[in-house]
Amino acid sequence: MGAQTLAHGTHSHANQGSVSLVYEQSIAANQLIKDAYAVVAEPEKLFDLQLRLERAQQRSEDALAIVNRHLGQIGELFDAVHLGPDADFSQMALSGEPATTERSSTLPILSLDKGLRVQEGADYAWAGPDVAPGRIAPAWLFGGQVKSQRTVRATINESAIGEIEYFRLFSSEDDHSGFMAMARLVGTEQGRELQFFRVGLEWEETQAARFAEVTGLSETEATLTGFIVRGRTLADYAQERNRSIGTARNQIKAVFRKLGINSQSELVSLYAGFVKSLSLQQISIPREDHSAFGQEVRLPDGSHLRFERYGKAGGRPVLWLHGAIEGPYLPSLVQQRAHAAGLELFAPWMPYFSEVVPPSDTRSTIEEFAAKLDAFCDAVQIDQCALLACSVSCAYGFAAAKLLPHRFVGCVGFALLIPLQDIADEDDVNPFWRAPLVLARSSPRTVDMLVRAVVRLAMRGEAFRYYDRLFKDSPLDLATLHRPDVRAVMRKAFLNRPDKAQRAMAHALLVQLLDWSDWLSESEVPTRIIVPEFDAVHKPASQLAFCERYGITPVGPVKGLGAFSMFQAPQLVFAELAALFDG
Repeated sequence: MGAQTLAHGTHSHANQGSVSLVYEQSIAANQLIKDAYAVVAEPEKLFDLQLRLERAQQRSEDALAIVNRHLGQIGELFDAVHLGPDADFSQMALSGEPATTERSSTLPILSLDKGLRVQEGADYAWAGPDVAPGRIAPAWLFGGQVKSQRTVRATINESAIGEIEYFRLFSSEDDHSGFMAMARLVGTEQGRELQFFRVGLEWEETQAARFAEVTGLSETEATLTGFIVRGRTLADYAQERNRSIGTARNQIKAVFRKLGINSQSELVSLYAGFVKSLSLQQISIPREDHSAFGQEVRLPDGSHLRFERYGKAGGRPVLWLHGAIEGPYLPSLVQQRAHAAGLELFAPWMPYFSEVVPPSDTRSTIEEFAAKLDAFCDAVQIDQCALLACSVSCAYGFAAAKLLPHRFVGCVGFALLIPLQDIADEDDVNPFWRAPLVLARSSPRTVDMLVRAVVRLAMRGEAFRYYDRLFKDSPLDLATLHRPDVRAVMRKAFLNRPDKAQRAMAHALLVQLLDWSDWLSESEVPTRIIVPEFDAVHKPASQLAFCERYGITPVGPVKGLGAFSMFQAPQLVFAELAALFDG
């Protein structure tokens, strides 16, 4: 009897435990559903939600299945709210700057009268209460330099209204670097005032290279000028370049002599004027032989294929299969490097960029596009060329090399995305990238939602909320994405897609769920993969293992290189392509 009672009690407790577990899972699933609907209002919430869904899937398939039943409705709701016919895509941008405590650079951070008394002082720009209306500007504001104070006083008293000068200001007594500020003399009812604005100049590579070329600066002198323009000091330059401060001073004096100026402020002013003249097209930058946009060829099957063309006309031909977020566009500096390397790049629009309707079958889409490249080469009069592929387009490159070995002297790839089946340990993949792919095995709609969320953020100019998290372990790539020339290319890609909502982008991500082995086994086309030192998605060791498995020649890991190799070291990429022709 006791044993029966004990057994009954044990069974009862087991039932209670089972019911309790089901109840807890139900609560968890309901919370996930609630959070999924919240994505419609706050798209950035999707990213953490996907990580939680992946963990829930590892514990139980039921949670994902329950949420999946709602994703279709959530997607329709998202489209109705954000991506309808009246949607405004004019602000599309990949990467902006997150909100900070600083105000707009169009507002003065400081205004001084002829007695150096503060008329206006933005409290967010200065440490402590010393820079406040009615107070005399403290000496530390000018770095404790009497000469700077005298120059400011003379500017207020002697310069013409509207005249602009540049000064280095300091935010506190402990600030030893300071920042560059533009000063404009204005007339007010109280008299003459000098208004200071924080300088927002950027040492953008293309403009900087043109500035150095026009002014005759050496590479070292241009680097030093970049430090000053960005508001940094000679001490910063000396420390980072492993030089003495005396050497740095001598170098900046040489820059002054070459440019016919006498101060760092004049140097900043000269560069600012140069950049402004570029924007007004007062100075023309020679364009490459070919940089027409949106050319189109008609193929024998009656379809049309748009493409971009860069580099040296008649140079060694390269078929560039572009990535997903930059599209078929290149910064001017990369175009110039292609021209210098004697290469002519042809960039056909990839399906995930040009399609309006998402492909129904990812493998067929890749192989059909790869087959079209044969007719494309005939249309642009290419007999044989090199292949250049990156990121998701590597799959297309491998397929094209397998199907059309007679067309290609070789293939170079970078920013390699590895199929999940070829990854020994999925924990080696960035979880922020892995989660939607793992979920897509059971629910492809999760990838659709990811694309929707990133597009919506881009419409607000806030896509950095996604990319900053994705690339947080690769500062080099993150810095590349925030470069002005790269941001401009990304924005151009956003705005020129036939489908601004980018529904076909989901296909690009699903490429990693395929088996690529048929395209890679026994390939007749020599292939090289540039392996970077830093990669936010796949560790270099994983890329090396992939190369070894399929007989691909790895280049690297290349020290100081990230996944955006084309933007960071175009000369390296083009040298590898040239080697295919020479080999």
